[in-house]
Amino acid sequence: MKKLYERYKKLKIDYAALGLEMREEEEKYFCTPKGAKIIGWSGVDGIHFCFVRGFGEMVFSVNPMGGQEEYVHPVAESFEKFLRLLVTCGTVDAVEQAYGMTKEQFAAYTEENKPTEKQREYLKRITEVLNIEPMAESTEAYVHIKEIQKKFDYSKIKYTEDYGLWVPPRREFAAWKVYFGEGFWGKNRSRPGEEHPVGQAFVWNEERWHIPSVYVCAKGLVVDICVEVPFEKVERFMRQWNLTEESEIEDFSEEESQRIERENPLNIGVDAEIIVNGRRIEREFGVQAVWNPCLPEGCTNDREVQALMEHYDCDAESGWVFMRRSFPWATTRKPQIRTVELRLKGERVSFPAGHLVLKKAGDRAEVIHPITGEKYELTVQELTDSEMNMARVTEVMGEEVEYPIHYKMMMYTVSPEIKEEELRISDSKRSDSPRQRKKALYLPQATSCAVIGIIGGADGPTALILGGPAVTGKLHAACSGLRFEPVETVDWKAEFRVNLRGERSITLLEE
Repeated sequence: MKKLYERYKKLKIDYAALGLEMREEEEKYFCTPKGAKIIGWSGVDGIHFCFVRGFGEMVFSVNPMGGQEEYVHPVAESFEKFLRLLVTCGTVDAVEQAYGMTKEQFAAYTEENKPTEKQREYLKRITEVLNIEPMAESTEAYVHIKEIQKKFDYSKIKYTEDYGLWVPPRREFAAWKVYFGEGFWGKNRSRPGEEHPVGQAFVWNEERWHIPSVYVCAKGLVVDICVEVPFEKVERFMRQWNLTEESEIEDFSEEESQRIERENPLNIGVDAEIIVNGRRIEREFGVQAVWNPCLPEGCTNDREVQALMEHYDCDAESGWVFMRRSFPWATTRKPQIRTVELRLKGERVSFPAGHLVLKKAGDRAEVIHPITGEKYELTVQELTDSEMNMARVTEVMGEEVEYPIHYKMMMYTVSPEIKEEELRISDSKRSDSPRQRKKALYLPQATSCAVIGIIGGADGPTALILGGPAVTGKLHAACSGLRFEPVETVDWKAEFRVNLRGERSITLLEE
């Protein structure tokens, strides 16, 4: 059955130079499949290639350093195809790594790692003696590898008992069922939703949005949304910020973190509501998952997201954002559905607008909107020292920890008027962290404090400062961070909150 392989072994070439080192001993790793016949070693990280009993001439790569879900992959449906991949790519390194690469990354890798003169000599001997034809280009090799891996049922691979000692059981996902108020793979005792195919697709902000189906449940309607993000946008973002496996949020300043959040093409935030038979319903529950095609080496996408990709047959070379939104019925009983309209509105993102010197009532500061260029003037109406009552916190957390209680409260007006959610004034410095009292033996896990308060409605109240002149216009409030000692001044910062995406309405169902 493997006559070509036997002929290959008799060639007088340096197999190790091609990443297929021959070894007399049959050394195997915990993740080497049961019934494996090893046909070559790459020489690094224990990576090897093998046939597996029960799979015919299919060739597998085994990478003990690959991590769960990535130890074993089929790379060629036959040894002949495997040799064609080899002579096309130059070595087997690209063949083994194709699983975690995009087509562009694969092409770049093969271009940057061309075979040496000695390797070309060995490859020429393979093509001439064994009559092996190279593929037209490396991308053809990539497509072959990806297609065989996409079709392969990984559950059929069997391992030795050692595998179970090293690797926790692989999570298997049940048949696709959608429940109201649950995640993508949630399950409860209620009846799953009845699927109604929608098949809507539209382009919004350079992304392609897909709404494959809605699900009618006893408690409400569930909408699934799949957003396809161009590979180029994701790659450009990852390269611009040099994001690696070791990257931490602490590596960036606060303003850089805001930019990363704002510019991340996979950070898609939208508010959603539906109109059912003319009645507006806001969402009650929502979950979101992301597929990143450009993860740095050492990182992998979650198995749950991989299962979503498989269910919706998504292109792994694109970025994807999956959203599930649950909307409760506006009536006590499930209505007879005639029409369903989905309304999407982009969530606001932050743009820094500088630091403000505001020390007393009457002080003014100007801030400029980063998008429109419009100027706004802030006027301090009152700036007072205040103390936070921590009695309830101490009652819950105990006397061992001392909490900062001092903060400044600023009341101000803005001209021209602007909505509360569009302009935010806050302390640029974080609150002091709780500290251990002198007699305490340990410090509980609380590590930070914040002043949280709501004054007035969404747009702020029209108010009078008691004991002072009347204030016209809406009054806004800002609190500094909590401090152990009162401070003379606060380094206030301004940021505008902008909806860059706009709004979109889509008819999902209609009679």
